[in-house]
Amino acid sequence: MLDVVCDAAGFAPRYLYEGNEPARLSALVEADIGVAFMPGTARYPHANVRYLRLEDAGLTREIALLWHRSRYLSQAALDFREVVLAYFETQS
Repeated sequence: MLDVVCDAAGFAPRYLYEGNEPARLSALVEADIGVAFMPGTARYPHANVRYLRLEDAGLTREIALLWHRSRYLSQAALDFREVVLAYFETQS
């Protein structure tokens, strides 16, 4: 999907590294090794990294929160679930 978006923007990326670890991608960018496409929820407050929001690029990422129906959930887990649900409701 990313190649299609880049092609529509008029360039072809030269990949040196592909990964799904936002902290590592951010560290590579901070080390001036390149640029990275990351979900907005994975932002790290680094002074030497600039984040640009891509509007209407057609990039989406599905995130799921799972738990076993028949297993006990602690109060902390229930609270965490509510915080996550509330956060992502504000993002949509």
